[in-house]
Amino acid sequence: MQRHGLLNDQSVVLDLQDGGDKEMCEAIEVSNNVYHAQLIGQLDPAPVVTMAQRLGIPDRDLPEECSLALGTATVLPVDMVRAFATFANEGHRCDPFAIGRIEQGDDVLLEHETDCEEAVDEDLALRMTELLIPPVESRTATAAQPDRPVAGKTGTTDDFRDAWFVGYVPQLVTAAWVGYEQQDPMDDIRGLDGVMGGSLPADIWVSHMQAVVEDYRDEGTVLEQEPSPATEVARGHFLRLQVSDGTGDPPSVPDVVESDEEEATDALLDAEYEVEVVQDEVEVTLQPDEEADELDPRDGEVIEQDPSGGTPLEPGETVTITVVRYDVEEEEEEEEEGQDDETTEDPEEPDETAETDGSEEG
Repeated sequence: MQRHGLLNDQSVVLDLQDGGDKEMCEAIEVSNNVYHAQLIGQLDPAPVVTMAQRLGIPDRDLPEECSLALGTATVLPVDMVRAFATFANEGHRCDPFAIGRIEQGDDVLLEHETDCEEAVDEDLALRMTELLIPPVESRTATAAQPDRPVAGKTGTTDDFRDAWFVGYVPQLVTAAWVGYEQQDPMDDIRGLDGVMGGSLPADIWVSHMQAVVEDYRDEGTVLEQEPSPATEVARGHFLRLQVSDGTGDPPSVPDVVESDEEEATDALLDAEYEVEVVQDEVEVTLQPDEEADELDPRDGEVIEQDPSGGTPLEPGETVTITVVRYDVEEEEEEEEEGQDDETTEDPEEPDETAETDGSEEG
């Protein structure tokens, strides 16, 4: 998440009397409610309600009053996520959905198609992201920092009846709300005199985000280089780097079970993993009517891998595959019962001397 230098132009300055003059950046950073109530008064509440709806807040009788800045409207967490996601998506609003994909065996029965449209100008969305970074870095939501850049905002209603933190990293937006359905004050929770957005909601938010975004590599992480490390090249040779933009699926291990050893090894090497092969030798005796190529699993087939297919794993790590190898013996056929083992004598040769009839040829 980067700063784009969009806050150096006009800024709205309001005189808060006892609080002195404040610019919008500072008012958001310190979560000054008076500033925002006065700002709505200067703008007129009607366009503020219209903008909230453009961002993704449904029309649930949003009051066209200055108190809108103080949390007097009923808004659900899914609504807040949708609105903040519009900033994270650089101005594009997307409809929320509950089911992304349904599979049955190898068949995909349902796959959600994202429904998004441009709601606000990209520069305006980037401006909002910049405004929402300081509260997390140094002010009201410092607890919400999962070891990566975050933009977000706390919210606390009167008498500590509702406490919010809504924030995002480049890949994900999450809202954390704490409160009672019957709107009782939260004035003695876990030793806190009052639950505010920067306390329990921020703690809940960061615990959740640390778990779900740990597989995303930060923007700027070098994923691949060419030539590879330790390659000797001439001085001045170009080096090509592939750098993560912080989005996309994390790298994971290919599923090579049931593949041949050579095929599995090639797939893992192509995914830039080291491969260790373990041979599982099995002695088998084939029946007279069996063939070696009919064995299941096949000779040379991968029967196990560690880590298993689909496990997130950085390239360069080792994947162990176990390959079955058969030591085949063929069972000899049994001799048929009752077989005559005696040798058969050859018939007598005829006498070489033949009898004559006593006559001679003349």
